Amino acid sequence: HSAMHPDIKMVCEIQLILSQFLHEKKKIHKLYSIAREQAYFDMVVHEPVSSADGAPPIARLSDLKFEEHLNVGKDALMNYKSHRDGWIFGKCSVDSTSGLLGLDGADWFGVVDLESKKSIFEIKRDAPRHPWYGRNSHTWITIDEERYVSVQMSKTQIKMFKMTQNANALSKFEFAEDVKFTINLDVGNIINYCAFDKAFKSLLLLINNKVVQKRSLPDINNITAEIVLQEQVAQSSFNQLNFTSDGSLCALGGGASKNYF
Repeated sequence: HSAMHPDIKMVCEIQLILSQFLHEKKKIHKLYSIAREQAYFDMVVHEPVSSADGAPPIARLSDLKFEEHLNVGKDALMNYKSHRDGWIFGKCSVDSTSGLLGLDGADWFGVVDLESKKSIFEIKRDAPRHPWYGRNSHTWITIDEERYVSVQMSKTQIKMFKMTQNANALSKFEFAEDVKFTINLDVGNIINYCAFDKAFKSLLLLINNKVVQKRSLPDINNITAEIVLQEQVAQSSFNQLNFTSDGSLCALGGGASKNYF
């Protein structure tokens, strides 16, 4: 049924068509698309209507009303504040399963409980001399049905902190480092970016702005693939690496001042 015109119904059908007839049908398919354009046009320009529950229609984003739930600087009372960058965050993300907010600072990582509005985990990291790594590093992941947060601690190191229930403390959760999932590269290398597939079966690293390296999980030291790029990725404080859900493909930005990927 049409949401705009309840009296309009759509019938779906399955056709078995001879190949020659299909060829001819494709020629006139444009006529069908032109006929449908009027319905699409009407849906775009039609005045919004109230929903079934009587809620007023929302025509523009500006019609939405946003209420402040958390002000980290005022509510969370962080114990640590970067001496150099203050409250500058490279990445903030919420773990929907626990209601926890992760915050990436230049030389600091912290977690805030959105329900209690309290800081429940903070750790200092090696302060970078430049903002070209570690600013977008933390990721909420699941390994063997256990919840973790992955954090880049230095140029050459990524650590995994396991999340556990803690009923006897002020916070419902606590974090502890799981050393078996630590990544350590040789001195002189830089982990620029890190990304995980949707099932957390593999992770991807960009190393020295030149090498793309794929590792498996939970055997995190098992390097399954490595590609040396023809062009070096330019330095950028913005995330340049993304992984497809199945871990088969990745997209890599060219970096600052490069108009390709």
